[in-house]
Amino acid sequence: TVYFMAVDENVPATNDSAFLTDSNINVAIDSDHQYGGGYGKVYNITAGAPPPPTLAWGASRALIIGVNQGSTSGGAEYFDISTPGNASAFGDLSHYRRHGAAVSNKTRILYASGSVSLGPTNTIDYYTSATPGTAIDFGDVTGISGTNTDPDAGYVGRTSLTGVSDGTYGIFMGGQIQSGYGSNVIDRVTIMSPGNATDIGDLTQSVVRYSTSTNDDTRGLNIGGYTQNTFLSNMDYITMANTGNATSFGTLSQNISNGTRGNVGNNTIGVFGAGYKDGNWAHQTLLQQVTIQTTATSTSFGNLNTYSNSNISATTNGSRGVFTGYGNSLDIKQIDLSTGGTTTDFGDLVNQLNGRSGASGNAA
Repeated sequence: TVYFMAVDENVPATNDSAFLTDSNINVAIDSDHQYGGGYGKVYNITAGAPPPPTLAWGASRALIIGVNQGSTSGGAEYFDISTPGNASAFGDLSHYRRHGAAVSNKTRILYASGSVSLGPTNTIDYYTSATPGTAIDFGDVTGISGTNTDPDAGYVGRTSLTGVSDGTYGIFMGGQIQSGYGSNVIDRVTIMSPGNATDIGDLTQSVVRYSTSTNDDTRGLNIGGYTQNTFLSNMDYITMANTGNATSFGTLSQNISNGTRGNVGNNTIGVFGAGYKDGNWAHQTLLQQVTIQTTATSTSFGNLNTYSNSNISATTNGSRGVFTGYGNSLDIKQIDLSTGGTTTDFGDLVNQLNGRSGASGNAA
């Protein structure tokens, strides 16, 4: 038991908010240790119920990262997810690239790999989410070698990969190598410790590119994608704190490729969609959902009402999901994760960012 004395005797003994901001602490007059007179009363403090788990990745500030359309400059823009409005410039990348994967631990947002004019790169950059500025070099993703005809050609890096995070680790899955083929690699970094990624396992499919992802605090999912001219219907999952190969999660109600790049969901459900559907290369608007801790087929969540529904970015604060379109679109759309439905207007980006990815972090 911890004791403290309140000088103002007019404060109700049971009103813990008058003394403490932690609602899991109980405050009451201690009958055995009252100190009367004009000096105040003695209160005891006891622990309440344990606090609910906090989302490792859902935070208030959205960062949307990509390349300015038609140029060789690129970086991040940001906005407050809880307040509809337009984005502002945040900072440049260390060098221009697109179709990378973004992950976060609320403090740092990492942007991994992506493509430049000569092909995929292996660079990982990081931003401090509370401090606008130029991204800082973090390390490299693991190298992927091979071409259509020469598996030992030695190309390094991959693009159109996907990422998840449990707040400690940032994990990057799949991606396209320079040959145009995909990869099945799963590699991992510790977000607060700059350095190169380590290969920790493989996806269930041998070559995966243009997939999407979602996660809660413990489990990360790799969803759909494209391999050897086939749209994938499968979802894989990993336990992010562990090493090892992915396990089959379930199937998609509608196959997708080039879908959302970023995490939309909360600690129960994951929401994803857009991209191309069912192998016909037509843009789709369907948003799908899964319960992340329950392996199953995805179900409908709503519809994405925005321009050009492929290669879009997405992120969340745990209660609201936001999406931004691809290419010429400046649109930012929003959806309530407790209800689903059709997205509504949120605001606009500053630039026409190409090959975007999204993540969220703390604003302070």
